[in-house]
Amino acid sequence: MSSPDSMRMSSNEDDVPDPPPPPSPPSPLPPRPRPWTDIWHPVSERAPALGWVSTFEEACEVKKHFEVFSSLTFVSERHNSFPEGPKQKIRFSDSIIEGDGTPFFLRGRWEYSCMFGRDKHAARIKKAVEEEKRQHKQDHPSCKKKNKKMQSSKKMGCPAKLHMREVACIMDFKASTTYQQKRASQRVKEAMARGDTLQIEKRIYIQLPSDEDHKNVHSLGEVTGFMKPINKQVSAKLDELVAHGVSSVGEMRRHLKVHVETVLFPEAATRPPLTNAGYYPSDETMGKHIYTAKMRLRYSKLDQDNVHQLVGEWQNQSPEDNFLLTLASSTDIIPSSSSDANFFFCHQTKFQRHLLHRYGNACFLDATYRTTKYALPIFFLAVKTNVGYSVVGEFIVDTESRAAIRRGLQTIKDWMAADGVSWNPDCFLTDFCEREISAIEDVFPDADTYLCDFHREQAWIRWTSRVDHGVSSSKGAVLSLLRAVAHASTESEYKKALQTLRLSPQWTNKKLQQWIERTWLPHHKRWVWAYRHSDALKAHTNNGLESQNNAFKHKYLAERNTLSLSGMLTALVNDYLPSKMRQYIMANAKACSKYGRMYKEAVPAYLHDRPPPFIKHCLARLEFSMSICASDVSKISQDNFEVKSEAARGEQIYIVCLSPRLHCQCRDFLRSKLPCKHVFAVLTHQGLKWESLPASFIHSPFYTLDDDIGKFVKVTSVEETGVDIPTDDPSDCATNDILLPIRGTPLKRLAVRCREKICLLRDLTYLCNDGEALTEMSDKLQAIIETTRQSLPSDEGLVVTPTPRIHKRDKRKAGEVTTLPSRRKRQKVTVPKNPKNPKNPKNTIIDGTFDLPNAASSEQAAAKDSGGTCNAPETIQTRNKGRLRQATLKECSRKKFAGGRKHTTSIIIPELEGLKIQPLPSLNDDNRYSVCGETLEIRDFKSLQFPNWINDKILNSFMALLSKEINVNRSDHIFPIPSYAAVHWQRAMYQTWLFKKVNMQKYKWIFLPFNVNKSHWVLLAADVQRGEVSVLDSLPTNPNTSINCIKKFKAYMACRSEKIGDLAGTSWKVGNLQSARQEDGHSCGAFVMLNALAITRGIDPRSVGKYAKDMRVYVQNKLTTNAVPPPDQRKTCDMVECLMALSKKQPTSTRPKWVQCDVCGRWLHLYCVSISEAPGEGIDYVCPVCCAQYA
Repeated sequence: MSSPDSMRMSSNEDDVPDPPPPPSPPSPLPPRPRPWTDIWHPVSERAPALGWVSTFEEACEVKKHFEVFSSLTFVSERHNSFPEGPKQKIRFSDSIIEGDGTPFFLRGRWEYSCMFGRDKHAARIKKAVEEEKRQHKQDHPSCKKKNKKMQSSKKMGCPAKLHMREVACIMDFKASTTYQQKRASQRVKEAMARGDTLQIEKRIYIQLPSDEDHKNVHSLGEVTGFMKPINKQVSAKLDELVAHGVSSVGEMRRHLKVHVETVLFPEAATRPPLTNAGYYPSDETMGKHIYTAKMRLRYSKLDQDNVHQLVGEWQNQSPEDNFLLTLASSTDIIPSSSSDANFFFCHQTKFQRHLLHRYGNACFLDATYRTTKYALPIFFLAVKTNVGYSVVGEFIVDTESRAAIRRGLQTIKDWMAADGVSWNPDCFLTDFCEREISAIEDVFPDADTYLCDFHREQAWIRWTSRVDHGVSSSKGAVLSLLRAVAHASTESEYKKALQTLRLSPQWTNKKLQQWIERTWLPHHKRWVWAYRHSDALKAHTNNGLESQNNAFKHKYLAERNTLSLSGMLTALVNDYLPSKMRQYIMANAKACSKYGRMYKEAVPAYLHDRPPPFIKHCLARLEFSMSICASDVSKISQDNFEVKSEAARGEQIYIVCLSPRLHCQCRDFLRSKLPCKHVFAVLTHQGLKWESLPASFIHSPFYTLDDDIGKFVKVTSVEETGVDIPTDDPSDCATNDILLPIRGTPLKRLAVRCREKICLLRDLTYLCNDGEALTEMSDKLQAIIETTRQSLPSDEGLVVTPTPRIHKRDKRKAGEVTTLPSRRKRQKVTVPKNPKNPKNPKNTIIDGTFDLPNAASSEQAAAKDSGGTCNAPETIQTRNKGRLRQATLKECSRKKFAGGRKHTTSIIIPELEGLKIQPLPSLNDDNRYSVCGETLEIRDFKSLQFPNWINDKILNSFMALLSKEINVNRSDHIFPIPSYAAVHWQRAMYQTWLFKKVNMQKYKWIFLPFNVNKSHWVLLAADVQRGEVSVLDSLPTNPNTSINCIKKFKAYMACRSEKIGDLAGTSWKVGNLQSARQEDGHSCGAFVMLNALAITRGIDPRSVGKYAKDMRVYVQNKLTTNAVPPPDQRKTCDMVECLMALSKKQPTSTRPKWVQCDVCGRWLHLYCVSISEAPGEGIDYVCPVCCAQYA
């Protein structure tokens, strides 16, 4: 028995818990798989990184798996190949091959370096840096744009390399010692000399680098995968997908991921991690490669050459299809009898010729726009088939002229004739375009041309909605009267409806009368239903063709608004047309019972094997005919019947004719030309069969299936697309009628006004009977067209469509939630008066030069901009407004668009801020003032008032005053040449004013206001120190303007240097100064003075265009402040010393005679200038002051 103490002690020991077991060490991560070990044969266990394979493909597979394992890329650095021959060296070992006694020949050697290895371009980069430092030390360093990167190359000089050796092992001979190896080599050579067959085994040895080979130059691990370039296999798949039309980064990402996980790495254990940018590239990398792939797919950078290559390929692939291509250089690529200087493309497939032959009695013609970056309309020739609308021919023209459209139609007609088919349609349906109508009538004189009801209705609604036409309040009544006229079924109904219109109260409106009488009634046979006698016309609108246009633009050209011409044609020929052919064939095949589709019992037997739209129409009308009683149908003659209308309680009677052609007077039949309920009522209640209808109707291709579809099944390969349903609201249709007033930018409103004037001019041509007036109008219009086309941006001779601005709200997807952008303040940069202020170097001129990036491209863009002369403000179109412009200062060059809004940094000129107009002296028009040698009158000051034209005397006065202020206060002197000198230059009179007493070498700038064609002012600014001449044109209408001005300036300076010797060694070159664009037609003079002021202040002239109106006030205040009137206006002349004022002796004449200088405008006494009589009319007089100053 134990003692209590022992019991107590034992109980305490039981209460103490056992100590926790020590933590077990973490289980090691499973080793990463090394897939290449299953591919190669290791050499030995001592060298696990060395092995060999039998083929080069297996070697590439080993390299691929090792790159995925190490998250590195090894790039090729060296490759040597060793040709076979008797002199080839026999080896037993190599730097990476451990010899096992087998001799071998070395066939090839590859060396791959780590992607962090040495930089191969280090020497070139070092040389470029040294050259840049050398240029910075010069007085005039170049302003080349630099690629500013935070980090340079990833090349760190890593020495790790992956080696490969291709050898041919000779298995017949083996040797272990050196002596045996020499003997074996000798025996191998003897065997080869005898021609013995040797047992050769091809091997490729691969030595993989270890982690220690990288020498800790860079980190290792999966993170380095982000630095990997895109894999070649992935890049090749990306190029393939781009060739198949994948252009979206998101779609490309999905395709590449599927390709990597199913083709390249089907086993999940060997797949690269998502950090591997070689197989999972970033969106930015994919975007760059997509663009590069698109450029690579083009045959050349000239898009017309691409089209040439594509047409040649298409003709070789489909010799039965027809192509005609004429480039803008008037070179016929495809032989043709027609020739034109403009671009022309026409295409028609064999299947399209089949459709045109089958359904071509009634055709539809319409153009669609904005399909490429070029402003080229594409015309679709379409027909209505038994299952919808189909395009049967297409042609693209450079200009939408009558001759171009006629050429397209004639080409298709010739192709049909060459195929043994005579294509002479009964009618055409088009919109109200005189060019299309005239071209159709030229090619098909016997065909009737009707106007589309939709375009007619659209034109009526637009005209009646105009408030200034005075019928907007009674718009509904006017449209009802006009529709009654259009829908008249007989000629008597038409005359009755027209008489009702003329007797209506709305007819008292004179504008309505003139519009209807001059625009619509002369063409009433084109839009009144009573004159549409052709049975082939199955529709009164071309909405079906509009749906084809929309399907092509929005399905096949989606998100490709800047698509090239070759890209658009590729989508048209390779995608759109085959898809529509498949759609037509499938619709006819599914409706045919012999392909396994049986009809229901509810469908009568005579409707079997007919087009589904026709069956649906007949079944609906057959059901409606059940409501007509037998007593309501009566027979008039053999094939004529009377049917009473149940809706009008028998008061309305319709005549149904079954022979020789099916006809009914009801609106339903007139609209669709299909059997109405009255026809089915006659067949039902008169006991007639379906065969009682005319055979031409029963067997019409429109109401039967196409049995020839089997000929074209083998060429279909495009995926099925949905059926296009015609809409009543096509968004892409062009009309030539007056448009509704639109809200938008001033440029859009100006364009609308121009189109209104064009429409008004078109209406006047109907009333004009004067041949000479029409001839003169035609010549002037042709000149306007040529001028306008020259001002439009073009590429390879083709006009480029301007890219529309897309707002954020248009980009927003349905259901997408977006946050409102924060409102940013517009920063303002104040330019100091001292242009050499070092605190603001970005806003100054350094050594008299501006930092103008991409000046050449800016000049080209300016040369393509449209505009007009200053004396014709109605023709001005400022195309650069709202676009991204280049600016001189870095703060002003970053103009970004966000939601259609432009965020810019404005430049402030302190002198032009907060100006108040100083009143002009209240004197009569004969008072004159002197400003720096120029004599100004009140009418000259009034020319500064907006919107008057600023005359030459104001410009010369301001230039002289500006030079006076600059030359006194600053060292950068300027010398203004009066605008009168340019007048002599235009007459090739360069020796008249040479300024012999002026040393121009001491001046920084030479300014000259230059008047172009007596209608527009430009500023010629010559930088004397740099030898550069710039022409600052605020309205660049003609690119030759600057060329001619600079040419005349060079001729003058050459003549002057020859006579005087001043600036004899200067070689003048074209500068890159540019002016801001004026927004009106009368501010060119203000821009000349504003540009001169900006240059003297060290500001880029392109950034101060907002001060055009303020400049007028500034100049007026300057001139009025410095103007000095003569002491006695009536007695004292403007001579330096008026002799009559100084001498008390007056001339014999009681009233002194005056003469005015045609240069400076001074009024002088004949007595003071020592002449007896003033020069005759037409003879210029130059005063002695100007002769002394300018000679």
